[in-house]
Amino acid sequence: MPALSGMHVNATMATFSLPRGRTIEVSATTNASLIQQVEIIGPGVSHKWEGAGEGNRIGDAVISFPPGEDEVEIQAKVAYSDDGQIWNPSHETVTEERENGEVRVIGEDGRGALDANDLIVRFRWVV
Repeated sequence: MPALSGMHVNATMATFSLPRGRTIEVSATTNASLIQQVEIIGPGVSHKWEGAGEGNRIGDAVISFPPGEDEVEIQAKVAYSDDGQIWNPSHETVTEERENGEVRVIGEDGRGALDANDLIVRFRWVV
């Protein structure tokens, strides 16, 4: 999949697993004035979204994996940019609430309040 703009200089990567045999809704929302970017990579999965703004949904997708015993490993790379050309790594946090059917990847650009959740990527499924 071609890059949306610019090139990645560096990015933080979150690695986690998702269940098989379920439909998983993926969404990415920004809460920052700087441009935020997420790239989601896994078997048969490749999404790259970017955008800025308060409460701005920058991407939606539905993914699923065939039934099986093992979960599927997914990577989410998060970054931010002042100009859309040079990308800097975001500080990422992964929160898993499997009993509620959700994994969240939060990206922070380090500007302003550190509790602002500059980029929120949600992976949700029915338990």
